Amino acid sequence: TNANFNITRGLLWNQQPVNNVGLTVGTELGAGFSATVGVLNDAFGSGSVDNNLDKSVTGQVKWESDMVSVLAGVNWGTDNIGLVNGDNTGSSTGIADLIVYVNPLDNLELYANYDYKWNHTRGGTDAPDIHGVSVAGRFGITDNTGIAARGEYLAIMSGNPDAWSVTGTVDHRLTDNLLIRAEYRYDGNTSAVFYGANSNVSAPPIVPRIGNHKDQHVFIVDATYEF
Repeated sequence: TNANFNITRGLLWNQQPVNNVGLTVGTELGAGFSATVGVLNDAFGSGSVDNNLDKSVTGQVKWESDMVSVLAGVNWGTDNIGLVNGDNTGSSTGIADLIVYVNPLDNLELYANYDYKWNHTRGGTDAPDIHGVSVAGRFGITDNTGIAARGEYLAIMSGNPDAWSVTGTVDHRLTDNLLIRAEYRYDGNTSAVFYGANSNVSAPPIVPRIGNHKDQHVFIVDATYEF
């Protein structure tokens, strides 16, 4: 996390598989191009156990130069557990990902990320498709201090509420090993999905309940020591 622009993970990061179990092979293609293909237990990396009676495939193509990197990848698979159970379900699942990194200056880093995530069920109810975009950057004010910003939007199909967030972070390296950061984050939603106070305030303890607010403000201070 000490290499990230921000303290908090983004909305798009929460949609993406972080750890996958499987086998991949990659090769350099020349002229800045490389490619990776592989087989996974699960397209969404939801666990290390092969529990869907099928395999998923993954692939990525990357091109990079001194200042720009472009990565396009996809995880795709099927879930045949419902067919084995005799209820004619099962699904086609996957996530497609496009990332562009740009380093126009030694002290300026930028990226843009687009995701499309789907889970289409045969004989059942589809999970909503999700289109997401994230744009972020970090500017180094000095060798030890920088500021970063990130904006994100998730468009969730089938009448589900959309979500967005804006994040700003200031980082400062006190020593070679100690990094401190302060962050403000605003999250919004088209539906009231954030917690508020319980309506029955006369009966403590007051238990938070969901559904009072369409947005929230978060302030975070972080210290990371590397050794």
